[in-house]
Amino acid sequence: MFFQHRAFWIAKDAERADQFQDAFAVDAFRGAASIADGVSSSLFASSWAELLTRAVIADPPDVGDEELLGPWLDQHRKEWLEPIDVDNLAWHQKPKFQANGAQTTLLWVELYKDSTHDRSTGEVDMYAYSVGDCCLFHIRGDRMLRSFPFSNAEAFASNPAVIGSISKKSDVAIPFEHLQTTGVNDDLLVLCTDAMAVWLLEQKAAGVRIDWNGYWSMTESDWRDHILDLRQNQQIRYDDTTMLLLRLGKKEPAVTTEE
Repeated sequence: MFFQHRAFWIAKDAERADQFQDAFAVDAFRGAASIADGVSSSLFASSWAELLTRAVIADPPDVGDEELLGPWLDQHRKEWLEPIDVDNLAWHQKPKFQANGAQTTLLWVELYKDSTHDRSTGEVDMYAYSVGDCCLFHIRGDRMLRSFPFSNAEAFASNPAVIGSISKKSDVAIPFEHLQTTGVNDDLLVLCTDAMAVWLLEQKAAGVRIDWNGYWSMTESDWRDHILDLRQNQQIRYDDTTMLLLRLGKKEPAVTTEE
């Protein structure tokens, strides 16, 4: 097993969890985790986000090979479409559905180890892939080693890159960002959707000390209150907010989680 994990989330409307459109999936034994932010202005975005977070864990695509990526997307687009009764969509939904379907941002991490790695430190190879504005923070001790794909809050766009559920010619140009690095025992990987990521990068830019390891020990209630307090003080954008934490090298059993 590669890591332990904690997962926190809250809907844009804290009282309407049924409208939550972020998603995440984790498999600690395979060494993979993913997070996505379904675009609220698109249709059936939550199911598309959920499907892709599961898919990149179970069968990650080769994002560098267009001939393989296309069929991979087609397979999962068919899976997403199957339960939708297109004929019974409202008249005003059909044009939007036909034009764009569902859209989501997506980020995932894959960890690998072999006989060449330093077993004393639990060294692993880490690969991360991203489309859009979910963000990964790599923490060692209390220091942030890197953030991916953005290093400052100004880099976040109002219309981020997305993966759509409708096939288009532009699929071959989906802007996958990628990161390759290494991790060791007790490193903390923090995967966030954009609202949380922007706030964290703003704190870093302002010189505010971020208690990264404090998030690991938070209860779900404490984390939820933390986000509600930030919203109340207009420090964080009102949006679905998700934070997924992976502690590398832990040996305690963890279950595969999907949301």
